[in-house]
Amino acid sequence: MNSTRLPDVKCAGMSTGLLTRITQPAFLFFLLSMLTGVAVLAIVPPLRAPDENAHLLRAYGISQGDIIPAQSDEQGRRGIFLPSRLHADFSFFENAREDTKQEPMSYRRVFSQYAAAQPQASGGPMFTPYGGSEAYSPVPYIPYVLAAGSADITGISWLTMLYLMRLSGLVLWSAIIAFAIARTPVLPWCFFAVAMLPSSLYTRSVVSADGAVLATSLMALALCFRAALGMTSSPSWRAIWFVLTALTKPSQVAFLALEGMARPLRQLARHWPWALAVTAPALALCIAWVLVTGGDIAAWRLYDDPQARQQFEVGWKLRFMMSHPLHFPAVALTSLDYSAELWRQLIGVLGWLDTRLHAVAYALLSGLLVLASLDRLETSGESRWRIGSTAMITAAGYVLLVFLLFFLTSTTVDADRIHGLQGRYFVVLIPLLAAALATAMPRRPPIALVAGTAILLAVLSAVFTIEAVLRRDWF
Repeated sequence: MNSTRLPDVKCAGMSTGLLTRITQPAFLFFLLSMLTGVAVLAIVPPLRAPDENAHLLRAYGISQGDIIPAQSDEQGRRGIFLPSRLHADFSFFENAREDTKQEPMSYRRVFSQYAAAQPQASGGPMFTPYGGSEAYSPVPYIPYVLAAGSADITGISWLTMLYLMRLSGLVLWSAIIAFAIARTPVLPWCFFAVAMLPSSLYTRSVVSADGAVLATSLMALALCFRAALGMTSSPSWRAIWFVLTALTKPSQVAFLALEGMARPLRQLARHWPWALAVTAPALALCIAWVLVTGGDIAAWRLYDDPQARQQFEVGWKLRFMMSHPLHFPAVALTSLDYSAELWRQLIGVLGWLDTRLHAVAYALLSGLLVLASLDRLETSGESRWRIGSTAMITAAGYVLLVFLLFFLTSTTVDADRIHGLQGRYFVVLIPLLAAALATAMPRRPPIALVAGTAILLAVLSAVFTIEAVLRRDWF
């Protein structure tokens, strides 16, 4: 009698265990990210993602050993020599992107032309400027470099290489974010929701540095949360993730302030060498990389008049700021009138800022994001204050750094606002703001409500993203 019941009991236990695993936010995130991400990477036309042309070239250059850009043309533009068979396809889709920006048309027509023309390779390698990705370190390109390196080994086509690069990035960044969700002791569904926003899903599914920025930021934040709440969090691991996130973009240096969560402020005088040991490598490596590469972001794209060139040189701009100390604060404040559009871009204005979601998506996803980001920090008053204040200081420092970097590198001194700002750069702020809010929450909201909201946001984000891409680029 008992023996006939054992298989049922075992089966029931296995079913319960599988159901429990599937409903865990980390596992569910990775599953949804891969399913929806593959759909997105398949339908986004080649080079239609923001700066995908520049990031693809940089990844290929690193795979060829051009880690610190060393090749340039007679105009001083840094770049890479593309084999003619790759350059032919790259040029075809680069020209198609420019054409569709001027006069939107279906990529069904573009691919029909591609199939009919079959761009032919001719001559030797062609020099191709990086076009803005010169100063990026290899860190955000790790998965793409592996895929790009296979192009020369296997002789695969440029188009196959592109989609393989997209898939490699999707897998790695999704895995790191899932690990961050599994490790964080607070706000796991906030991490889940932020990473499933249309802007996050889209950039993680194409060749971009933004997937690496979000993944490494969430990992560093999760480890700092653990340290703040007295859980296991190795200082060496925090140092490693600080290095990784700081080398994705210079603005990520602001996240080093998160180390302030690790221990009570009253212990800072005694333990400051430990805090310095955790953060100094990231700061030093980031500064060293900027100095080695000269902070080159292909400023030649931004000016027509050669006399304006000096305004895009960091040294000249810093001297101008010292002579006119109120100029930067003035243009920064003026730029805040663009906040509503930056928020829409944070949720998801895709492509080259020409692919908008359905109008109802922005309000709906914004509301769901707020609900999915609710949580309460169950800890002492001193710890709540320390975590909340550190999160807000980090967020403010990040905004200041982003504004400053774009003022230095992309804005002329006669401009009335800072140029180049995009909402997707600020996605990493949401978990910081949610952490500050969690310190003031009187009680923890029902987990079913938060989890259900985050899952609904993920599903709707995928639907809205796919619909927007199909509408803009295929119909």
